[in-house]
Amino acid sequence: MAVPIISGLSLGLRLRTKFLLTIFLSLAALYYVIRGSRTHPIRNPKPTPDADPEEGRVPPLTLASVAVSHKDPSLSTPGVSHGKPDADVDPELEALASSFLNGRMPKGMTGPARSRVYEWARKAEEADLEARRAYDAAIDAKAMLFVSAATDLRDLIGRYWQTYKKHYNPSVQSVAATRIREFLRDGGSSSSDAEKRHGKIPLCLVATYDGRGGEFPDYATVLMDSVARNAPYADLRVFVHNTTASSYPSHMHRANAKVIDVAQIDPSYGRRGFAGLATDRLCALMGRGRPQDPSFGWEDQDAECALLEARLRAFEGTGGRAIEQLRGHWGNLFGDWISPDRCDAWGWLDLGTAVGDLAQWMDNTLINDADLFTTHEGDDWRLYLRNSFTVHNYRRGSERTSDLWERCEDLASLPGLLKAFERPDAYMTVTEGCYSHGALTQPGISAVLAPWQLPSWSNPQLLILDHGRVNYCIGEGNAEVCRGWVRGFMQEQVSAAKKLQLRQAEEEDDEEEGYRPSSSRPRDAYRTAKDVFSHDPLVREPTQVLAGGTECADWLPTEYNLCAEEHGTDPSDATHVQLLHVPESSSSSSTTTVVRLQYVRPSDGVGSETVSGRGVGQTLVVKFLDWATRPRESRPGTPRRLKVETTWFYTFEKGSMQISPGRILLHTTEGVW
Repeated sequence: MAVPIISGLSLGLRLRTKFLLTIFLSLAALYYVIRGSRTHPIRNPKPTPDADPEEGRVPPLTLASVAVSHKDPSLSTPGVSHGKPDADVDPELEALASSFLNGRMPKGMTGPARSRVYEWARKAEEADLEARRAYDAAIDAKAMLFVSAATDLRDLIGRYWQTYKKHYNPSVQSVAATRIREFLRDGGSSSSDAEKRHGKIPLCLVATYDGRGGEFPDYATVLMDSVARNAPYADLRVFVHNTTASSYPSHMHRANAKVIDVAQIDPSYGRRGFAGLATDRLCALMGRGRPQDPSFGWEDQDAECALLEARLRAFEGTGGRAIEQLRGHWGNLFGDWISPDRCDAWGWLDLGTAVGDLAQWMDNTLINDADLFTTHEGDDWRLYLRNSFTVHNYRRGSERTSDLWERCEDLASLPGLLKAFERPDAYMTVTEGCYSHGALTQPGISAVLAPWQLPSWSNPQLLILDHGRVNYCIGEGNAEVCRGWVRGFMQEQVSAAKKLQLRQAEEEDDEEEGYRPSSSRPRDAYRTAKDVFSHDPLVREPTQVLAGGTECADWLPTEYNLCAEEHGTDPSDATHVQLLHVPESSSSSSTTTVVRLQYVRPSDGVGSETVSGRGVGQTLVVKFLDWATRPRESRPGTPRRLKVETTWFYTFEKGSMQISPGRILLHTTEGVW
């Protein structure tokens, strides 16, 4: 039976139709997918939890929206700009977007799609920057946490170096500095303990700062800390006015080193300043009593006292502010802090000065038996009391030094004071001129003048405060060489001191056992400054004091010049000081005598400051501000600019730290930080 052809044909057509229909539908779907991807490549991205729900939302993709978007770009996604396919390439954004897409943009991307990629590339870059900032902040915080966790100074040094090598910025430096200050503050001694043990403080020091409404100078912490290392031998009070209280170095306050605003003495001095303080004390000293109401001063009460206060306040002359010109009266102005009842001696110094081991240099018979003591830079032919450091001794009787101001006509009376400060712009040197000349010609006075101040002309390359001592290097520009020299010099001092202690211990043991030291036994030649200057000198050489009218200090009035003949240098194993003496019956400077005393150089570094040319040494006083802030060369008439604005030295028992802009150096006998 034949099979109908129609049945086979019908079956074949049905299969073909299904096949063709499938191909057609697939192509249609593929067409719409391709068209849609050119217009809206992102479909309904879900906003992040921290993002604005409306930000980044794209309308649902439909055939209608595709058609409308294709015909009218203004109705597409807000915030996306459109342009011609070949004109919308931005080179910077192209590079930025490519950096997020493995280095290249997909081919054929134009128009709104490219603009949208640019927009998200910007957002990705901003987010990346925020992430990097957050990462840096986290690293900083961890570094500062690591440094702050130090338990002692040696631990801090190690932690700082680990942090410095991995990550460093000024914040880490600041935290390290703060931590060091805490260690130093906790390790300071107190002068109150000294007063309990000794009854009096051996040396009370005074400095002043008359500000102009700004901050307390950073460099003053050098002085404060160097004196703090001298407890219980020394005590310092820095009196200030017109300075922001928040800038006081409270972190450096010790029991023996304090900053005192004159307003704490009397509230009226907050407005009247040093001029009001000085006028009240001087008028009381000269029999004018006290102002009835300190808030109003001397107006309508005493015309001369009112005029004196006005002239002191107006004084702007060179050579020092008014309060600095009145150093000869500081014993009267600040008597509550430096009186004979509290101190064995008192002294003034500049705020920009650092001092070494005061007891090591000054606690000896030579200095303690003198009425006055001053340091100089080696210009021993000029006989005057230096502004940088001068001491008045009460040990032989307070009356010997308390009334020296009466010998200076500029300080002896109200008319004299009014005349001295008559011109607000006058150049004055009352302390080194009138007061000094009167003091050094006072009948019965004795004074020691020692070259124990680091010469400003020596241009030191390195200054290290170690164990409270000031060590320096000059004549060598290589910092590493200088550090090596100074380190070796300090180690020699430590080694020699240990040998002396061992020798003394052995001798004590021998004496306890009944043995007498053998004359053939080698003995160490180590001698301290206290031992050397408490015995007779090797040589006494009288020095001629030149006749009046001779000028050796041209910045002083001729009548106040007191000059001596010049001498040669000392032998390398010797040091010298000058002893000035005026007989009790003297009535003129012609009877002032000066003797040059030559001693064997002490083994502990004292007297080694007269290094010429190149080398290392130790000094008692250094005018730090002159050394660290030499003015830059500038055009005439331009303001004086300081070379270094912020430098601190913080000494401790094994070394010191210098903080200056952008660096921290910690000097120790083992190395340098």
